[in-house]
Amino acid sequence: MAAIVESSEDTIIGESLEGLIVSWNAAAEKLYGYTNAEAVGRSFSMLFPIERSEEIAQVLERVRRGERLSHFETTQQTKGGAWVELSLTISPVERADGQVVGVSVTGRDISQRKRTEQERERLVRELQAALGEVKSLSGLLPICAHCKKIRDDKGYWTQIDSSH
Repeated sequence: MAAIVESSEDTIIGESLEGLIVSWNAAAEKLYGYTNAEAVGRSFSMLFPIERSEEIAQVLERVRRGERLSHFETTQQTKGGAWVELSLTISPVERADGQVVGVSVTGRDISQRKRTEQERERLVRELQAALGEVKSLSGLLPICAHCKKIRDDKGYWTQIDSSH
């Protein structure tokens, strides 16, 4: 089991019920920049901005009651101060009798997906704006500069000035 956790590409962090890190795999080291020795024993909240501490407390309380949170999207901070977008699965660790004794946090970096979504949304907005401009231009009549004929909706050219 330890070999599976250690070789996982997802971050896997074990926490006590008090929110202290008790285990930290190689993927967590790579993503966050903290070694196992630097992370174990510290509060899991070190990865979150201070203004989100209440959110973390609420999540931990739910897990203590035995709830599992899947695909919990959040932003966390690395040792170097960079922010990373993550999808977390936060699960209770239970003894055989069902008593919750810890918390398991599995995380996947979704930063690239988030950037792609933002880019797609930007392109959709630009496309909608361009389409709006095209619709406003569709009411204009195409006129031949040489013969002064106009093209109708069926593609036929019609003389508009009969004196020439």
